[in-house]
Amino acid sequence: MKNLRSFNVHPMETAVLFIAHEAGPPPPTPADISRWMFRESQTISALLVRMERRGLIKKIKDEKRKNGIRVVPTRRGTEIYKKIVGREGITDVLSILTDEGYQQLIKNLQMLRQEGLKQLNMKDVYFFFKDKV
Repeated sequence: MKNLRSFNVHPMETAVLFIAHEAGPPPPTPADISRWMFRESQTISALLVRMERRGLIKKIKDEKRKNGIRVVPTRRGTEIYKKIVGREGITDVLSILTDEGYQQLIKNLQMLRQEGLKQLNMKDVYFFFKDKV
């Protein structure tokens, strides 16, 4: 969290930026973000309003749904996202893993997540990262 402070970004904002960059196409809806982050829709709605005011994201009209919106990062949001993702720290820690070890870590984390969802009696919200691993 200390590293995020230097970017003036809250960890929840970082999560939204990550989802907005890695999801899709199409870009995620606020409901998608809410499900992925395990937060109430009104919590995410308020967060998105703050982030839009700060110029980190933009809400755009969903072309397929009459009242729907999608969340896309702004140029400023993209710049901050790239700085956060490119920072040293987690990359250095994970660098000790071989490619095989990294793939095994991802597989294990996915299994733990699935079991957690099962125990919480929640449906799978692993909707937009399936093809990325």
